[in-house]
Amino acid sequence: MRGVLVSIAAVETKALKQSAEREINLLKRTLEAGQIKAASYTVKTPGGNLNIVAYTPSLCFVATTCFGQDDVKTKIFRCWRDEVLLNYKGGRKFIVWYYSNGEVMARKLSSNRLLFAITKGALNGIALLLRLLCKAKILKARMNNV
Repeated sequence: MRGVLVSIAAVETKALKQSAEREINLLKRTLEAGQIKAASYTVKTPGGNLNIVAYTPSLCFVATTCFGQDDVKTKIFRCWRDEVLLNYKGGRKFIVWYYSNGEVMARKLSSNRLLFAITKGALNGIALLLRLLCKAKILKARMNNV
């Protein structure tokens, strides 16, 4: 009986893996074709759920519009996306939403000086806060290693 259960589990795991691989390959092809900018997918595994967020990296539309592609503040927002948001369900949903809407938002900023100034001021404050939080996290990690 135990052998039968192991065989069933192995077949189920293989089927889940094949299904996940098909879905991931579909996501890859869709992104590469430019049909979408971001997508989120959850794969069920025997050990729990595996959350996958696929997006075209480095597209910080609003920060790039406000500060420029290589500005340190733009890099802070990218780091926050990659190191923090991706680790949380709500963060992954926000990334997918942002990549669906951020480009339009950036275009509106470019054509409206007042909105641009307000957004840039807000992002300056958020970038400063994120930078301080990042430093606190690094300091805390160093203190834990002492």
